[in-house]
Amino acid sequence: MPVLSKPYVITDAGRQSEDIDRMFDDVYDEMAELERENAERLSGAGGAGGGARGLPGNDGDDADAQWPILVTDTDIARLRLANAFLATNTFAGLSQFNGECSFTSEPITFAGVITASQGMRFPSIQVDSANVNTLDDYEEGSWTPVVGGSSGQSGQTYAVQVGRYVKCGKIVLAQFHAELSVKGTVSGNVQIQGMPFTVENVTGLFSASILLFSGLPTNWVEVVGRPDTNASYANVFGHTAAAGNNYDTNLTAAADLDDSLAFQGTFIYRAA
Repeated sequence: MPVLSKPYVITDAGRQSEDIDRMFDDVYDEMAELERENAERLSGAGGAGGGARGLPGNDGDDADAQWPILVTDTDIARLRLANAFLATNTFAGLSQFNGECSFTSEPITFAGVITASQGMRFPSIQVDSANVNTLDDYEEGSWTPVVGGSSGQSGQTYAVQVGRYVKCGKIVLAQFHAELSVKGTVSGNVQIQGMPFTVENVTGLFSASILLFSGLPTNWVEVVGRPDTNASYANVFGHTAAAGNNYDTNLTAAADLDDSLAFQGTFIYRAA
C-alpha cells in the first residue's frame, strides 16, 4: 500500500472536518499520481527491454513492486463519511483519541468502560439535560460566606471569610469558614448568605449543616444552618439542652451575634 509522504495529526477540534477533508484530498492526489505511474508501466513507457515494466514474467526489474490500488471519487466520498461516523455509531471495542474530538450530534454510545487519562471537561456554563440519567455538570470553585441577617447587614469586618465548593450534577457540597472581628449592623434572623448555587425549589426538602461555632452570647448547645428553598442562604437555628427544644429557634442578630462570632460548616444540597 502506498503511504502518505507526511503524517496528519488532528489536534484542533474546531477544524476537524477541514483537516480530514484536506487529508483525503492529499490521499486522492497521491493515489492519482501512483495510478498515472501504473498506467505508464502497463503501457511499457520507460520499461527496460520493452513490454510492461515490472510485470511478473517480463524483465523482472520490479517483480516485487506493490501495485497501487485504484481509488475513485466514490471511494473518497466514502472515506469522508468517516468524519460523521464518530457521531452516529456505537463503539464496542477500544477507541483511542489522542487529540480533541468534537461531537455535535447524539447519541454517542460506548459499550465498554470509558477511561480518561486527563479527566472530563464540561462547559463553563452548564448545558442542562432533561435526562435524569445524564451527568451534565461538574465544577469546583470558591464562594464568599456572609454572616447576614434576614432584614439586612452592613459594616462587617472579617478575620476569616473563605468558602469552597464542588458541584456534581445537581448535588452541591459547599464548605465555609466565616469569622467576624467586627459584627457591624445586622438585623433580623441570622443567616449564612452567598451560597454558590440557588437551592432547589422543593418545599419540605432541605439539608442542614451542623455548624462549629464560637462567640455566641446565648448558651446554645448546637446550631445548624438550614438552606432555604429557592434561595442562596441558610437560616441558622439553635438547640438548647432543654427537653423538647429541637432545631426550631432562629438565632437572632440582636441576641446571638458578637464581634468574635465564628461559624464553620458544610452544606450539602440539591441545586435548582
